[in-house]
Amino acid sequence: MDTFLGHSSTFWVGVEALGVCAYTFFVIFTLWFIYRQVRTAAKAFQLDAICRLQQLVDDFREDRHTLFTTCPLDLAISHEQFARKPPGRRKVKDLADEERRRMVLTEKQAGALRSISNELRERANCVIARLNDIGELVENGFIDRHFFLGKYHVMIVRCCHLVEAIRRDEETRHGGSYGQRLLRMRHWATTYNDIWPKHRNVAIAVTGPQGRRVLYQSPSSTAIRRVIWAIRRWLLLY
Repeated sequence: MDTFLGHSSTFWVGVEALGVCAYTFFVIFTLWFIYRQVRTAAKAFQLDAICRLQQLVDDFREDRHTLFTTCPLDLAISHEQFARKPPGRRKVKDLADEERRRMVLTEKQAGALRSISNELRERANCVIARLNDIGELVENGFIDRHFFLGKYHVMIVRCCHLVEAIRRDEETRHGGSYGQRLLRMRHWATTYNDIWPKHRNVAIAVTGPQGRRVLYQSPSSTAIRRVIWAIRRWLLLY
């Protein structure tokens, strides 16, 4: 039997096996430690992103409060007056004549638009600008869309319905595609509201000095809609 340093080859094979086991354990422990570090860093980054999002939303809280309390309810756009599909980021879809007629402001809405003060219009423009900035961060993946909508989808719907007439007026005056990202944000928010049963059974409304007005109510739950909503909820498609 071959020997080395007074020990047989079987002994040295056992020593080699123990070394392989120790090395494997060391590699597994190192990978686990790296995973824990990366996970901790990811949670820290996520918490920082949540805090920054909260700060961005809080920065225009006063503008939203002024908009909700002083904006005439007659100025609010109904759900039917929005385009069925929002404009894309880089391509504007041509609207059918029937849809254009449906989106026209009513006489009450046009009168309310003419009656608002410059201060309220300026507040509304601040809300549009802030939501536009947040929406850009969401579209570029810097803010998690699921978390954002879960916390703020009601606020988005309320703001978009109240400022839409002002946004259209500013867009008509100055040209371009002013604030159209809000249309996409509203589409995300209403879709999120539809696919979660907890939310779709409750109407989104705004209360002002003139009373209360429902801005959005999810459509009735048919069998086909429930299947589509369930698929979109499972895939997180907003």
